[in-house]
Amino acid sequence: MRSVASHGMAAKYDSVIGRNALLCCKRFDWLFSDFTSGKLSLSNTNFETFHNLSITHAQRQSGLFLCELL
Repeated sequence: MRSVASHGMAAKYDSVIGRNALLCCKRFDWLFSDFTSGKLSLSNTNFETFHNLSITHAQRQSGLFLCELL
């Protein structure tokens, strides 16, 4: 399975895996080489921090309010 993923990432634009990897790198401003070599931390904390920095206080409050309603 690992060789399939590695081949897909090496193909970049020619495979679904490669396109998705490039999209993630662009979205989170990562270097593709760091992503493919495993140098990035993919923990939930990093994604939560990225999300919290990209929304306004009003958006965060609205989201918390919606969570309470649900």
